[in-house]
Amino acid sequence: MLFSLRHLYRLVATSPVKLLGLAFLLILMLFPQDGGPNKNARMASLAALITDHSFAITNYPWTEDWAISPTNGQKYANKPPGPVILAFPAYILIDRLAFLNPASTEARRRQLFLDRNTYSHVLSLLLQALPYALVTLLIAKWLKEQHVPDVAIHFGTLTILFGTTAALFMNSYFGHGMAALFVLAATYSLLRRQYTACGFLLGWAALSDYGAVLLIVPFMLSVIIQFGGQGSFKALRRLVAGALLPALIWCAYHWVIFGHPLAIASRFSNPVFLHTSARYTVWGLFSPAINFGFLRALLFGSERGLLFTQPWVLVTSILSLAFLAKKKQVHKDFLALVVLALGGLGVLLFVNSSFSGWHGGFTPGPRYLSSILPVFGIVASLAYAKASRFVRGMLWLTLLISLFLFITVYATTILAQSGSVWLFYWNIFKDASSIKPVVNLITAAAILISFSLSSMKKFLPTHFF
Repeated sequence: MLFSLRHLYRLVATSPVKLLGLAFLLILMLFPQDGGPNKNARMASLAALITDHSFAITNYPWTEDWAISPTNGQKYANKPPGPVILAFPAYILIDRLAFLNPASTEARRRQLFLDRNTYSHVLSLLLQALPYALVTLLIAKWLKEQHVPDVAIHFGTLTILFGTTAALFMNSYFGHGMAALFVLAATYSLLRRQYTACGFLLGWAALSDYGAVLLIVPFMLSVIIQFGGQGSFKALRRLVAGALLPALIWCAYHWVIFGHPLAIASRFSNPVFLHTSARYTVWGLFSPAINFGFLRALLFGSERGLLFTQPWVLVTSILSLAFLAKKKQVHKDFLALVVLALGGLGVLLFVNSSFSGWHGGFTPGPRYLSSILPVFGIVASLAYAKASRFVRGMLWLTLLISLFLFITVYATTILAQSGSVWLFYWNIFKDASSIKPVVNLITAAAILISFSLSSMKKFLPTHFF
């Protein structure tokens, strides 16, 4: 334990981006977020576990995000169980501190409902935000070892901590933030060639967000690329071995509750989320054919599209492809990362574009793409040093849009409604009955700008571009 703490201290103390990590955590501490029905489903599951000793949330009508078990008729969260399982020990501790005096079951349920946002905030900080910041510092350390310039490391760190939809979810305990954390940690393990750990972390990503299952193939391709085809079988075997425990948990949970190891909860969701249209023939949720209108909206739409929420991802994608096309010899790690990032985004886009709920409900970005987006920050760091001054300027300009969205969301609410995402937030400020949103925005901006400038003062302004 002391050994681990000593190394943790050394990691933080020597990191060139520690101030960015601190700014990220400070903003998340100051501005709690309500994840709405999605978060409430997780909180209801935890409350049921501690009070009823069951995953069933029938006695907790806190949310519409439920699924009916075909085996016992009870309601369960229509989510994978990973975040609930991981949070349970911490939740027990919080509950014991909150309920020093015994209370009736109904009284406990009422109190847990009233305190659900506080519990979500504490769990998010401990189990999502803090580990996410530490993994980002580990990635910065790896980039430094690859002789990536400090300015490129800072750019990548800013994208990971502040520039993606995943970063917006780190302060609400509803699964997508945790999935992004595990995918980013799995990517770091991939770069370190720790394939057993990579498989284990990827398995927990799938236990946090069903969509992360789709990332298995891009990860396997990346492993093969790292080895150039030779010796990859052994590495893939280690990857599979690492994923075994999460896979067993997955199978046991779904088999007991939904009757089959592959019967995911979404299949039995609240009928309000299911469609009777002939288009959505797969579980009432998915179409066997891609909807190109949804695809355009996810990429370029003003409601949830990457172009309006994190355009630097699109610039990084084009830059990395152009770099691969020009170079005859490319470092295997860079190629593996590009395949992972673009391949992961591709499969998530394909499935999301055939999904009736492609928009992700109340969210300020493409929620079902969020788990892979932080990986683009690593790609951007590696490509930045090779980019022209013009392209670097484009990267910074497009990142500024994402940074402004980050502080805007934390100054107001994560529950962006349908329509243009920027128009929604503009209306919040325009129609506000108090100056609180403006004060929050100024505070968040001051933290981000001051900590960023302090962290980057060594190479500003001479090496900025």
